[in-house]
Amino acid sequence: MAIAGLAVAGLAASHSALANNLIRNGDFSLGDVDFTSVYTYSSNQVPANTYYIDTTPNSVNSNWLNFSLPAGAASNAQMMTVNGGGLGTNTVWSETISVQPNTTYDFGASIASLFSTSPATLNFTVNGSALGPTFTAGAVVGMWMPFNATWYSGSSSSATLAIVDTNTVAYGNDFALTELCFSAESACAKGLATISSLQPSTVDAGSSAFTLTVNGSNFANGDTVDWNGVPLTTTFVSATKLTAKVSAAEVEAAGSAAVSVVDTATGIQANNPAIFSIPLTSIVITSQTVKAASEGYSITLTLKNSGFNAATDIFLTGVYLATSATSTPLPIDITSIAPNDSKTVTVSFRSSASKAGEAKFLLIYGSYAGGGIALSSVEALP
Repeated sequence: MAIAGLAVAGLAASHSALANNLIRNGDFSLGDVDFTSVYTYSSNQVPANTYYIDTTPNSVNSNWLNFSLPAGAASNAQMMTVNGGGLGTNTVWSETISVQPNTTYDFGASIASLFSTSPATLNFTVNGSALGPTFTAGAVVGMWMPFNATWYSGSSSSATLAIVDTNTVAYGNDFALTELCFSAESACAKGLATISSLQPSTVDAGSSAFTLTVNGSNFANGDTVDWNGVPLTTTFVSATKLTAKVSAAEVEAAGSAAVSVVDTATGIQANNPAIFSIPLTSIVITSQTVKAASEGYSITLTLKNSGFNAATDIFLTGVYLATSATSTPLPIDITSIAPNDSKTVTVSFRSSASKAGEAKFLLIYGSYAGGGIALSSVEALP
């Protein structure tokens, strides 16, 4: 769906059921009344430039599938099915209503494609002026997509609303309309779900299963929390809170996950997926070099943080060459190492530790916030 520059919102309730909706037959529950169209009203919609009011698209064109109205639509609501084509200047739907000067109005509608080929391109206009860029219907048949934009009346006391199909292709270009709404109270859109925070927002790789709390706004009963595009078992708590079950398998490996909220009725995703962090901080010793020194031996160690988080509070607590301890005072404070970064540290042993040419065990111990360091190897003394 391409609606750049418009205030787009998911539609969860029937617009025409709103008491302040100025469009008289926005959900077409009254049938083919209270609006005009240059298209021909016909129950045979195989020809282009025809429309019909019904709830079963397949009954008027065998190439179309039947599908439900948007979730929350009134029980008597219908849809306007349109077989588009022509010159691209045809007004599919229009109505003129009285408005108050110097008032901001909200114009909303639900649109679904009836055929996947060449989706309709629609201009929503008020008094001949388009509200934002052209709206392109979705390619998925039967998936209701929302249009929503605002209009300021200025000195106008009337508004001629119109929906114009600018697609000139006759093959395809088939779509349905319902839930048309025009309101001064900006009540034509539910609003996309918005995520404000996750609790928790991170767990260590390898953690056990847990319950994720998603905080935000515009949540609805039936919304699902998706984890990297896969729906989780979700519980609706309120319009500002959802909880979901995250299995141990989802956090077994280090990395991150995209968390989103999806309106299952429309397939519309929250406008700001959140990132859940699955860190693994691991300090490894990548090299150890033993050298002869003036009073014994020195060992230079290279420590690398191979994890996803900064390692803090790093200490070397024990370094042994065979049974001899280092002459360098322990513990050694290495402070911190950034992810994928390395630091070196040198410790010294007295000459009594061993003799040149001998092979000795090198044992190294340490700690950092959240883990430990351990290494053993056999080193030949120079």
